[in-house]
Amino acid sequence: MSRAILIVTLFSIMGTGVFAQARQTTTPEKSTDTRLSVEVNVHGLSCPFCAYGLEKKLKTINGIDNLKILVDKGLVTFTLPAAPADTASRAQTIQKIVKDAGFTPQGIVFVKSPATPEAAQETEPQKE
Repeated sequence: MSRAILIVTLFSIMGTGVFAQARQTTTPEKSTDTRLSVEVNVHGLSCPFCAYGLEKKLKTINGIDNLKILVDKGLVTFTLPAAPADTASRAQTIQKIVKDAGFTPQGIVFVKSPATPEAAQETEPQKE
């Protein structure tokens, strides 16, 4: 009986070490790349189910991170890699995704860095 307890205890200790090591290796490293903060005012968000549908669509954007949807304020915030792509094409992509999810984008703000003069650039939705 005590031998069985000893074996179970050893496997538990060894298993914990393996789990801890696996968890450490899968934790993403903090990268030093510059991120672009995005704020989107969305008309039509009225419930958590709406927010979930929009969240699923937005998560298709490559590199999206820190996605938050504030239903009561009609505000969506997230970060993207600050790639050399222009903000106009990114705004069009975001507007299309929001419209495809069944909502109306009412303005998109890109914030590159608080230290730069061109830190915030607001993009109005395009009229169709």
